[in-house]
Amino acid sequence: MIDKPKVFFDGACPICSFEIDRYQKKESSCSLEFVDIASSSFSAPSEGLESDKVNQIMHLKTESGEILLGVDAFQYIWKKMPEYHWLYRLSLNPVIKFFLKCGYEVFRRLRPHLPKLKKNNQA
Repeated sequence: MIDKPKVFFDGACPICSFEIDRYQKKESSCSLEFVDIASSSFSAPSEGLESDKVNQIMHLKTESGEILLGVDAFQYIWKKMPEYHWLYRLSLNPVIKFFLKCGYEVFRRLRPHLPKLKKNNQA
């Protein structure tokens, strides 16, 4: 068990960073912990994750230790943050969720080809 859910994101990805930054600016984001997998101090095995898999798809670890991937991880974030609860409810529709998953899959395949942000990673 962990104190707060952990959102694992690629801080070197400009789109990922932009999206996570939007969440972090909301007051309700304090109920989540955001972990940058591009940080030199990040270790997937120490979080119980596979390095190659965490670099391919967004992961979220719930308080109970359950791992959610991709759209399911986003749904969890949206459910936790009142500002995005409408999006969570919308995403419960099977047709909407299907298209969200398709869109995420396209993004997931394109993400490695996006330019990387240069950051000063501190250990």
